[in-house]
Amino acid sequence: MRRWPALIATVTLAVSLAGCVGRAPTWRAADAATVFSPSFWSEATFDVLTDTNFPPRHGNFTRTAAAQTSNSNFEVAYQDNDANAGILYHLIKPDDVGSTVPIPRGRNGALVDTVLRLRKQAAEAAAASGTYPVLEFIELDATFELATKTTPLEAKWVIFTHTTREDENAVRTGHWLVTGYQGMILLMQITYRDHILQRSQDTEAEPPSLSTLLAIHKALAREMLEPTRTFLQ
Repeated sequence: MRRWPALIATVTLAVSLAGCVGRAPTWRAADAATVFSPSFWSEATFDVLTDTNFPPRHGNFTRTAAAQTSNSNFEVAYQDNDANAGILYHLIKPDDVGSTVPIPRGRNGALVDTVLRLRKQAAEAAAASGTYPVLEFIELDATFELATKTTPLEAKWVIFTHTTREDENAVRTGHWLVTGYQGMILLMQITYRDHILQRSQDTEAEPPSLSTLLAIHKALAREMLEPTRTFLQ
């Protein structure tokens, strides 16, 4: 199997930040048993909220979980076991973010900003509690264009670096991409070990310029999300 570039050879998927859209899904033991049962995996698709068929394979990534976590939320998680990198797709129905009408396609809907604001507040609360000893947002309002089966889909793109309480020496980079999709909000999260900043931290060397870092990380995210052209509408 082709491995990711050395830059992210030991990438780690961070724990998803809680409280990103108000009401958090409530999991029961029975839910987990359903998600991971053989019969559940035999289903052809988990697209309970849209007609999007999230495939078992996503480039080098394998689908590891998929479930309708509430009446308004649906999540699909993928992981590359070689690189230990992860991608999460989170579909959110309009009523879960205070809307009574379908959300327009693309990055310009007001509720896209609302979801990102709540996501950022949750991250900052986690940092204040010590869950994330280091948290730094390095881009808050960029645009990321996703390839789809139809026309390209523009998402609002946020990128940040952080460490975790469990491993305060490991610098990680996270991406949030939020857009209107199929009348809903689609939030995508990518997280991986940042070897560039890690090397700078370990050697006390000057890191690359911000523009260079953003270009590198956008190229990595684009490669990871390239398979969206085969299943997003």
